[in-house]
Parts: sequence; structure tokens; C-alpha cells
Amino acid sequence: MFQKITTNLYKTSKWAGGTTTELFIWPIGAAYENRDFLWRLSTAKVEQQESDFTKLTEYERVIIPLSGDLELKHGEQPYFTLKQLQAHRFDGAWDTRSRGCIRDFNLMIKKGSCRGDAEAIVLKPNESSSLYCDSEDLMHRDKFLYCFDGEVYLYFDRQSLSLAQKESIFLQGVSGEIRIQPQNGMPATIVSVKITCKA
Repeated sequence: MFQKITTNLYKTSKWAGGTTTELFIWPIGAAYENRDFLWRLSTAKVEQQESDFTKLTEYERVIIPLSGDLELKHGEQPYFTLKQLQAHRFDGAWDTRSRGCIRDFNLMIKKGSCRGDAEAIVLKPNESSSLYCDSEDLMHRDKFLYCFDGEVYLYFDRQSLSLAQKESIFLQGVSGEIRIQPQNGMPATIVSVKITCKA
């Protein structure tokens, strides 16, 4: 099963430091405000030079700066620099503060219910990349791809489709290879997310 998600299906709202755009939330019908979701994917536009992250005590988080470097600190620890397209995992219960006006990608995973990882993949013109989905426990292993920059073709499970800039695809129960290829001889940047939830 797969679902292509175009930009008109995203939900954008304000937060203390700027705006956030919800790309996908699971299960369907869950709401961020109710904290009843197992996992959630979003991008955020940080518009203030310094901002505090919303505390999410029941969730683990992964953040990837998309448009530049970001300075972060947890609790009383000193600031450190998170480089553009570098993934960082942290506990949503921590006091977290950032410095820098950028756009970032966020994965939120409910503790004890799911495991998840996110990574940025940069593709040069005419270069392809392959991702692999394991065949076991497919109904509880999900894949999500977000095309941050450029346009790509996807080939998987005897299917092919294209993702334009900022479009996404949610894949569930897909096994084997997913091949990603930039379109029009231009580079592309993809964020790949893998999530496994308990039965």
C-alpha cells in the first residue's frame, strides 16, 4: 500500500518560534494537540533567532536541519552545532533550545510503542539511490519519503511514480528495493524515514 501526499494535503499552523507543517500523522485521525499519535512527521520554519522546543514527554524526537546549520542545547549542556542535513535524536522530555532561523524536518515517535529513524539523502544529477524494505512484519513497518529539493522518480514493487518538490509518499507493507532517481538532470534531496511499531 502507498499514498502519495501532495502539498495541498499538508496542515500548517503556528508555534512559538514560527510555523510548522504537518506532513503525516499516524494513526489516521490522531491529532498532535491530543498527543494520541504513535508517530508524526513535520517540517518547521524557525523565524526567531532563539526559540524553545515544545516539551513532548511521551515522545522521542529526531530533527534534521534542511536549510542551514542549527545550534541546539539540552538542559544545562552547552550549545552544539547541528550541521545541515545531519540527523539528531533526543528525548522530547528534555528542555531544548535552539539558535538560528532555518527550516527543519521533525520525526516524533511514541516511546515504548515505535522505533524510528530519519536520514537525508543527497542525489547528484543522474545519480540514483536504493533503499530496501525487509519482508518480515510488513504490516507494522512503514516507510516515508519527503522530497525536500528537486524532483525524483521512484521505482518499487512494480510501481513507478514521481515526486515533485515538497511532495511525499507513505509506504506500508512494501518489500524489496525502492529506487530513487532525480529528474531532469538536476540534483535532489530526499528525507527517508523508517518506522517500526509494535503489533
